Amino acid sequence: MRRVKSRRSGLVLALLLTAAFVPASALVYLQYRSLSQVHRQTRQGLFANLQQALIGARIEAGNDFFQWPRLALQGQNIHPWLQRRDARRMRGVAEATRRVWPEISLFFGYRNPPGSRPEVFIFRPIGHWGMEFSKADAAEPEVRKLIPALVETTSHWYAAYTDFAGERQQVFLHLVDADPIEPKGPHTGKIGYYGFAVPARVLGAQYLAGLLRKHLAGLTINPDHLPGGEAVGAIFDEGGVQRGTSTDRIGSTLPVRETLIENQPGILPGWTMRAGFPEGALSRFDRTQLTRGITIELAVTALLIACMMSLGITTARQMQLARAKSEFVASVSHELKTPLSLIRGFIETLHLNRVSSSSQREEYFGIIETEIERLSNMIDRVLEMSKIEIGLKRYQPEMVDVASLIDDTLTHFAQEFERGSFTLERRIEKPLPAARVDPQAFSQALLNLLSNAVKYSGNDRRITVGAAQRNGSLEISVLDRGVGIPKREQSRIFDRFYRARATSAAAEGAGLGLALVKHFASAHGGEVTVTSEPGKGSRFAILLPVAD
Repeated sequence: MRRVKSRRSGLVLALLLTAAFVPASALVYLQYRSLSQVHRQTRQGLFANLQQALIGARIEAGNDFFQWPRLALQGQNIHPWLQRRDARRMRGVAEATRRVWPEISLFFGYRNPPGSRPEVFIFRPIGHWGMEFSKADAAEPEVRKLIPALVETTSHWYAAYTDFAGERQQVFLHLVDADPIEPKGPHTGKIGYYGFAVPARVLGAQYLAGLLRKHLAGLTINPDHLPGGEAVGAIFDEGGVQRGTSTDRIGSTLPVRETLIENQPGILPGWTMRAGFPEGALSRFDRTQLTRGITIELAVTALLIACMMSLGITTARQMQLARAKSEFVASVSHELKTPLSLIRGFIETLHLNRVSSSSQREEYFGIIETEIERLSNMIDRVLEMSKIEIGLKRYQPEMVDVASLIDDTLTHFAQEFERGSFTLERRIEKPLPAARVDPQAFSQALLNLLSNAVKYSGNDRRITVGAAQRNGSLEISVLDRGVGIPKREQSRIFDRFYRARATSAAAEGAGLGLALVKHFASAHGGEVTVTSEPGKGSRFAILLPVAD
């Protein structure tokens, strides 16, 4: 008999161990796949951000190269000075050009009198902002060779990437003629050209390197999320030679690449920008992320095995959690799919020009904007809960005027009140004491309570927002007259994924908002309470310590 019981116990133990290890193995596999996918997506996101920074630098450089020559040489009043060979006035144009672009190596005027040999007037930098006429300059033969080689178009503006006096230069030219209108047909009354040159090495090492540094710096708002704490980049010429860097910490490989200038012929052709992270930083970042993921995976696996060994005690709770997660996934999928379907439908209608009136088009754009904001709020909630679950959520408390913060939040939510025809009643005690909280997290917690009040209100569309000092604490409350919550469920509504039966029937949701409110209150040394009665409404209150 004992042998039979022993065998049964052994069989039960074996079944329990099997029940523990099979899902644990499946979880390890699924989590490994999830980690691999997150790793790929993280890399793609990092590289996409680098690509956007390079595109921003390219656009700004293109705008500068377009505007600066026009700023320096624009104006018909400078044309006669070349025609009259007025070197003193041309020197003034050269000095004005140097003030726009201090790095110029030379300025020239090219006069082409009919029936005579062209004349070249070259001015070189001197002193801080000055320019002086350079007789028999070494660059004169290159200027005489450059001008006839230009392919004439309908524009007054030209660019060339060439050698002057043994150094690679970027040259900008302005056609001087008697007709200022542009574009046009054949040029009439052509007098010659004004032009100036900037050494390519100076452009790469100073202007372009600084521009690259500026745009990559925009990615370091949160250095902890970047490999090595920063993004780095370099400028390369047409031969692949490095001409400038954003920092000294350049890695051996810069995987993201963009053409420096597009749609502007003659300006630094073949030059590229490349970006990446400090040497070895990406691999260290990958290892850190992988180690963190594996640690979490092993911890979850160990916890699962321990829970399965006490299967008889935890089965009910695990089933409830699994059902809640399934409902959460289904709810989130539905809430994501609905606005996406609306956005797709309206965009398709707009794309096919099926909307005739501008008022209807504006209405469609307004709906699209509303649905996008709805998607954004849902995703923000999921991401916030994910950060909380893995311990990455960090608050930044500071001394704030709570009354002003409440007013700003209510202003932000005013459109929702108006859309639902709600009446807002404010009961804010003044003056309110200051509190030390994270202002953004405070506003989000209050928005979560307001959103629930709107969703679960019945025919009585009144909502009351209150704030007062009570028993040494600062109490911020939201009162609605909606469906209410049964007493037996009030202790669980702050659990993640949990939704009370009455509220889940009244409106859709994911069960995250109140969990986020609770975490905010606890992290700031406070708590959140609820007073509710079915059919009469609910009152939620955040209690926070008053700042000393």
